[in-house]
Amino acid sequence: MLSRLRSLRRDRDGSRDAGTTLIELIVSMSIFAMFLAVVFGLIGDMTSTMRKTTGIADASMDGRKVFTMLDKQVRYASAINRPGLVGTDWYVEIETTATGTDSCTQWRLRGATDLMQTRSWTVTGGAIVTPAWKTVGTGFVNGAGQQPFTFTPAQAAMQKQRLDVLLVVSKGGNPPGRSLTQTSFVARNTGTKTPSNDDLNSDGQSDNPVCQQVSRS
Repeated sequence: MLSRLRSLRRDRDGSRDAGTTLIELIVSMSIFAMFLAVVFGLIGDMTSTMRKTTGIADASMDGRKVFTMLDKQVRYASAINRPGLVGTDWYVEIETTATGTDSCTQWRLRGATDLMQTRSWTVTGGAIVTPAWKTVGTGFVNGAGQQPFTFTPAQAAMQKQRLDVLLVVSKGGNPPGRSLTQTSFVARNTGTKTPSNDDLNSDGQSDNPVCQQVSRS
């Protein structure tokens, strides 16, 4: 009997664990659920930021690759054609004779697939087999008002032809990383008498274009 009384006294004093109530369990689970929601939200934000950062880096890399190639080609070019739009594709041709061999390089930005492509050929007296396109980069999303190639003819103030290039590149998931880069290239071996410089009709197109062995297609 004495032992039973002592046991009841301990229960009244709260010195004995009476267990967890349902309300306490629900409250604990709710707090834990909120904690998990915050953690997963932070992880999602970090993942999205990492995808966007990676996309920007990839976009910048593709843009720099195109600029590096154009820099080498335009710097020693003997003529640049005026860019043109065929359907949704932008074209421009670059002629080089610095090595003693007349060679042409054609660039194309495909509007339907956002591909930047190029192909080259050597100008000979005979027939030329149309070369295959080589894709240089993807995700080139130049939109309306963002013309990728802009030609400035040689003139009194600037006696060299110039090609301005604007590239908008988008890579990655949602949201994608986006890079916009613009620069000017000067063709050192051109001048006011370069054939493709002529625009006698003032229609924006050269009257003596170069690199006509392969069409814009």
